[in-house]
Amino acid sequence: MRKMFILYGPQGSGKTTFVQENQLAEFSVSADEIRRLFSRYIPATDGGQVLIAGEHLQRLARRIVSEQADNLMFLGSPVIIDAVNASERSRAGWHALADSHGYDVLAVDFTQVSREELISRNDRRGGDKIPDIESFLDRFASVPPPQTITPSQMLDCFKTFQIDLGNRPVVVVGDVQSCGEALGKAVEELGTPDTKWVFVGDLFDRGPDAGKVWRLLKTLDAVVVTGNHEKSLLNALKGRGTKTATDVTMKQLLTAGATRPQLEDWYRSTVPFYDFKTAGKEFFVSHGGVLPSTIREIRETGRCDLPDDYFIFGVGTRANTYRRRYEFRNFEEMGDSELVQLHGHRNEGRENFVLPGVIDLESGVEKDGWLSVYAIDGTSGQGEIRKYRERAS
Repeated sequence: MRKMFILYGPQGSGKTTFVQENQLAEFSVSADEIRRLFSRYIPATDGGQVLIAGEHLQRLARRIVSEQADNLMFLGSPVIIDAVNASERSRAGWHALADSHGYDVLAVDFTQVSREELISRNDRRGGDKIPDIESFLDRFASVPPPQTITPSQMLDCFKTFQIDLGNRPVVVVGDVQSCGEALGKAVEELGTPDTKWVFVGDLFDRGPDAGKVWRLLKTLDAVVVTGNHEKSLLNALKGRGTKTATDVTMKQLLTAGATRPQLEDWYRSTVPFYDFKTAGKEFFVSHGGVLPSTIREIRETGRCDLPDDYFIFGVGTRANTYRRRYEFRNFEEMGDSELVQLHGHRNEGRENFVLPGVIDLESGVEKDGWLSVYAIDGTSGQGEIRKYRERAS
């Protein structure tokens, strides 16, 4: 989920408690926590304890929470900014950082606690007590508030839903990699006005004609799952270092008439996974392939807060995942005959039916292989592999 939530409210308004009670702490960023890690509480004249927090520590905390949020978004994780966030300047900084990762930003309202209750809670904050709470609350009230959502609406953002397509035919398309001719053949053969197109990601790079892929994509009722090459495209749009293949892609897309804002909007429309049903049969699509237990948990709980990285690169061994070294094998642990999941990315042997319940659609079309698609009949829910080459053999 590419969303940043900025919690907006004074100290004592329940922001941190809300995060903890709803199991959101793993991706919450808090300067208060950083200050506690790097400093000490000592006695003060009022008989209580107080944290030593000079300007040096404040700068350090700001830098660390910014880097923490930046890395969480690099992984595609949701991010919660647990701070007062009163000033427009502080919020603008978070907006700029989020935008660099293609994230949406939502401010969450925690201003419903009465002034009297805030003062009472402050008296019970121990070493974190604000010395002049009345003046602080006056300053907070004088700042124009942002547009906000409620805490309940924030939790709704973590909900997931399986899409019921009724009896529509569905075509799940493997890694296209800028091979517009192969995609054009698939569209000509399988496309109907009622067809839903689901792309497993990696639409661009390496192949000869990103522009044709873009033009075809705009004619289809399609959903695109985020792949690692979609992230490469975002990096190019944001001016970060990119591979030569992505530079070529950008030139081809711009020549084909796409604009940078259109491309960024398109990236933001991609999803980490697509869970759907047609003709009463369930299918789960990700770019890299995941554990069956992940699919079951998403369907049973209706919630997901896993980072996009997991769905993009797929499940791997503990050692390589720790090092962020992603693998291209289909692990036996991914198989489950009671589920059907489709993915790309892993291209070990160009086989499609690799494990029970696992269909691999990465077939190296840009490397003299073929574009694999899985065409699902909307009446029976049965599917079959179709293959298309970029050029005639």
